[in-house]
Amino acid sequence: MRAEPLREHESLTLRVARWDPSLELACRYETYHVPYSPRMRVLDALEYANERLGADIAYRWFCGSRRCGQCAMLVNGQAKLACWEPAERAMTIEPLRNFALVRDLVIDRDPYEAKLSGLAPRIERLTPYPGFPEPLPDMEDVNALTDCVECLACDSTCPALSAGDTTFLGPTTLVQLGRFVLDIRDQSETGRIPLIEAQVARCETCRQCEPVCPSGVPIVSGIVKVWARISAATGP
Repeated sequence: MRAEPLREHESLTLRVARWDPSLELACRYETYHVPYSPRMRVLDALEYANERLGADIAYRWFCGSRRCGQCAMLVNGQAKLACWEPAERAMTIEPLRNFALVRDLVIDRDPYEAKLSGLAPRIERLTPYPGFPEPLPDMEDVNALTDCVECLACDSTCPALSAGDTTFLGPTTLVQLGRFVLDIRDQSETGRIPLIEAQVARCETCRQCEPVCPSGVPIVSGIVKVWARISAATGP
């Protein structure tokens, strides 16, 4: 049965996970009631709770248009971008899983940023730039990965990360690594190829990461299967 459409000023119930490292308290949930307005998103409801109800909930957001990836959080158990997800009558809002908490809905992104920085995330050329326009054949696989907004929603659903596999970099990092390894312009000699081979081997190909991607990035089919095809074609 379809739910009744939300009506303007109808009360929405927000059950929000709260945790403050400065207080010696376990993670708890607090409930807020927010009046619905047309086209309200989860982020709008959180903003109302903070600005009108004095909730002081900690969360990140920047662009408000599904591009920066900073506002990813769990909405009723599903990883979503708060700036894009429509508000519902009853919402339990929690931080992404598989990350250390900073406060409330804010996760610690520093380990991800450190991992990515260590991979030298840029195209490295050893031969001169041939001029403009540069022919770029066979870029379909790379183009499919460039929509990633690094929201880390996929990492929050990854069973390998949930199980504590410290050798697996995670789907988001794998996407960023794949962007450069599969780019025909990249001539890096920093050992990216052995690294992506090892990472692809650790992926469980469960595809739990793909449905939560707000940009529809084909994480498994766009990297794991593509790299397996390349490896099979080139041989040992």
